[in-house]
Amino acid sequence: MIRPMSLPTAAVELFRCPACHEDMALAPAEAVGCRACGLRLDVAEGVIDFVPDERRGPERAFYDDFYRHAPSPAALPTPAALARTWTDPGAPWEMQEVWRRLGELNDRTVLLLGNGESAGELHMLTKRPRTLIYSDLSPVGLRALRRRLGRDGHDNVVFAAMDALDLPLRDESVDLVYGFAFAHHLPDLDRFLAEVARVLRPGGRCVFMDDARSPVWQRLKLGWMRPLMHLSHRREPRSPEDLRETLSGGFREPRLAAAIRRVGGEPWFQRVALLYYLWMRAAGTLFPARVRRLRLHERVARACMGIDRLLLRSAWGRRNMIRLIWGFDKPRRAAAR
Repeated sequence: MIRPMSLPTAAVELFRCPACHEDMALAPAEAVGCRACGLRLDVAEGVIDFVPDERRGPERAFYDDFYRHAPSPAALPTPAALARTWTDPGAPWEMQEVWRRLGELNDRTVLLLGNGESAGELHMLTKRPRTLIYSDLSPVGLRALRRRLGRDGHDNVVFAAMDALDLPLRDESVDLVYGFAFAHHLPDLDRFLAEVARVLRPGGRCVFMDDARSPVWQRLKLGWMRPLMHLSHRREPRSPEDLRETLSGGFREPRLAAAIRRVGGEPWFQRVALLYYLWMRAAGTLFPARVRRLRLHERVARACMGIDRLLLRSAWGRRNMIRLIWGFDKPRRAAAR
């Protein structure tokens, strides 16, 4: 039997009640509750569950089941393996660009959304943040990662299941919000953006990676490549919201920019990866594992990145890149007169 893991001290002054929205002062070694309204929150294996019962719908059920049955490595990636995901010359192009966009994190509070059991974001600890908050709608993947991190873990890493449409965080409590292939799962993007703008401190930034609408890719996957798309989905099942986004065709920058400006943010966008995305997607879901281990796979991936960089020089290429790195900066308050 695994005894409960205590909460890190970094969790004490960050959160608010998901029911009454009053500030919560969490006790690191005790059960979590709201003194204002009496709400009690589940804490299992060091993961706080802030998601109310009424919000535990099909999307959460899908990921609870997914992480419950997904094989989880026993050990964490080595520092060298983490670097290969983000910063090494051979790291995926889009991840190198995301890392650059994250900027300076020293002594800052970072919120990771939709992370599940992904360990790659632990590489952000090399930037020395004050607090790194791992979150997901489902607590199951978070618990798996928390076990891998160890009983003691890191005093500045917090694990919390939360609903991104009603973030259980205090106003202006975080400096950076990051989510990989996450925002397209949300049924109400405007509400989500308003929540991000609320919890960001002035001068803060959010960085997301999702798919953009690529006219050529949309025609291909709904045309002659549709059988391959269905095969890919059978081998790697999609959640209800993920499938909805796949069929709708991804984000459109003008609409996204307008939504961001409505919440007071300053939007920015960067498109990367067309051929590279298609190759890696096929290699990950359609090719046998032994093919992915061949050096040919690495050479083809690098060649695809090179061609994509050339395509970005043209309007057609920029319009059809699939990966979209996007986000917004929250303006600093004007100096008082």
